[in-house]
Amino acid sequence: MQNRALRIDQCLSSVIKQRVQSNRKKLLPIIETVVFCGRQNIPLRSHRDDARNMYDGNPGNFQGLLDFRVQAGDVVLKEHFTNSPRNATYRSKTIQNELKAVVGR
Repeated sequence: MQNRALRIDQCLSSVIKQRVQSNRKKLLPIIETVVFCGRQNIPLRSHRDDARNMYDGNPGNFQGLLDFRVQAGDVVLKEHFTNSPRNATYRSKTIQNELKAVVGR
């Protein structure tokens, strides 16, 4: 009885808080890349920026900059791209457009 355990709601709250912090760490470099491209007037996409061309040839400016960040030592981003499912890497055209809309406000 001396070693009281946390209540279930407290445990769940801390798990959710950790997940939110982890997701923010993953999204921050992606958002910073969108902002960088906007400030430097660099288009995010090339003429062929889709999933087929992401891993061969010219992936586009946004994809290339994210890959550059990983090569430069961004461990959180590298872990995110390595461990997340391919449909949850936040690199798609749709996500780019959503981030532009949110950041542009």
